[in-house]
Amino acid sequence: ANNDGTFAGTIGAPSTSAQPSLSFDGNRVAYVRGGAMFTSAAFGGGEAALTAANAAGADADPAYSPDGSKIAYATNDGATGFDIWTVNVSTGVLHQVTSAPGDERSPTWSPSGLSIVYSAGSPPELFGASATAINPIPTDLTVAGTEPAFSPDGTKIAFINTSHQLSVMSNSATPASWWT
Repeated sequence: ANNDGTFAGTIGAPSTSAQPSLSFDGNRVAYVRGGAMFTSAAFGGGEAALTAANAAGADADPAYSPDGSKIAYATNDGATGFDIWTVNVSTGVLHQVTSAPGDERSPTWSPSGLSIVYSAGSPPELFGASATAINPIPTDLTVAGTEPAFSPDGTKIAFINTSHQLSVMSNSATPASWWT
């Protein structure tokens, strides 16, 4: 719906699309369907597959970079669980951010687009990693939680703690050199 409550329209035919993520300019939407990730114009048209469905696993949790050039997402190869990857939306070039055993999920970009925070482990904890380095070394933020989200100025991260409560941490509580 539009901000005045009127209907704006749908994107494509009825389907099992899930986990929509709007680009920061609001012109594109990324989503998952049938184990693969797609993008489309926000008001329909121009659907493009960014990843292919695979029999072993699925893609999940798409998140646009602040400049809209990349999407971070979790993908499950069926062997080691979910890992965080990025895909360049123009070229389709893939970049693996994490490769640890177990599940890494819910990636979110720092406002600069240089780093990604995500949750991993059981019980889940928050980690940060370079979005551009080859074989980045994750930083354990020593905070238990899931579903991280940066503030626009990069000074805080909101997340859901292990008691299922909304929590906020500031950069004074964690190493901040990689997340701005």
